[in-house]
Amino acid sequence: MHTDANIEQAGLPASSQLTSCYGRADFADAFSIDLPEAASHDAECIARHIFDNQPEWIAALLKLRDLLVRPFGIKGTADLRAAGGDRVNIFRIFGRYPNEIVLGSLSDAIQDLVARLAARLHEEAQALVDQQAAAAAAQQQQAQSEIARLGAELATVREQLTGATAALCAEQEAHAGTRVALHQRDLDVERLTQQVGDQTERLTEQEGFRLSLEAKLVHARDALEHFRTAAREQREQEAHRHEQQVQQVQAELRQANQTAIVRQNEITQLNRDNARLVAEATATTRLARDQQAHGEALQSALNRALTDRARAEAERDAAQSAADARAAELLQVREARDSLRADLTKLAAQLEAQQQLLVDYRMRLGGADAAG
Repeated sequence: MHTDANIEQAGLPASSQLTSCYGRADFADAFSIDLPEAASHDAECIARHIFDNQPEWIAALLKLRDLLVRPFGIKGTADLRAAGGDRVNIFRIFGRYPNEIVLGSLSDAIQDLVARLAARLHEEAQALVDQQAAAAAAQQQQAQSEIARLGAELATVREQLTGATAALCAEQEAHAGTRVALHQRDLDVERLTQQVGDQTERLTEQEGFRLSLEAKLVHARDALEHFRTAAREQREQEAHRHEQQVQQVQAELRQANQTAIVRQNEITQLNRDNARLVAEATATTRLARDQQAHGEALQSALNRALTDRARAEAERDAAQSAADARAAELLQVREARDSLRADLTKLAAQLEAQQQLLVDYRMRLGGADAAG
């Protein structure tokens, strides 16, 4: 364990999640520490290391806390660790963030229990103060009565002492035994005076004890009021945060509905375009088949023309003029064939482009259905 770590008291970082949730809270126990280079910077790992490796004096304080709260039905640290759920030691995890983890254990049930406990402690303290005040008043009254009685006795004794002294002066020689009685009276007066002093000291002690109880009662009232104020502010902040989350979810739901409507319109338009392209592709395919049949017919005619040409060349010497006419006709047929082949090539290219466009539209349609 590092003992030379630089630990300093610091304010709550502005990027902390608690800043926005508990802006008015006073985080008086916020500290910063420089971690070693080899240490983990994961907030949850650091939290588990801190709470799982606590000093012995903290463990002793937690045991003392368990003993104090057990009569009131509050769970101990062992019960909190065994409660299950997402926890770090005895604390429940409220949120994980990249550089922060939020822990706590406060609940409505605990708040109600603390309120009832505070009320009960207040009533017991008030009853104890009233009892001590009544006892002190009774003791004070008894002491005053005792003081009055002792004062009366003292006055009586002094009167008797005065009379005895006068009689002693008059009859000192004849009444030696009176001196012994006078000495005894002096001892009684001294004893009574000591008793009066003791009663006065006891009365002073009772008054100091009563003042101490009143101070403790005032302190308990102040602590209870501070706790109630903090709990009320926390409930208000949690209610406000919950309302903001509900509004955000409603806004996201409305946006998702609008997006779904737009997607549905796009799918409908794509279906229409797909139907139109399928019809155009069907017409184009039919036209290509017609052109191909016409080209085959022209090829047959060309084959026949070639046969006629061979036969005409064999008879060229006999009919030169007929051969020239057939040659011209053959040339025209070739030009028509080339033209038909060019048209057929163009139609095949258009058909291939239409088929590729149809494939693209089908892929777009499939992607839109998958996204919807």
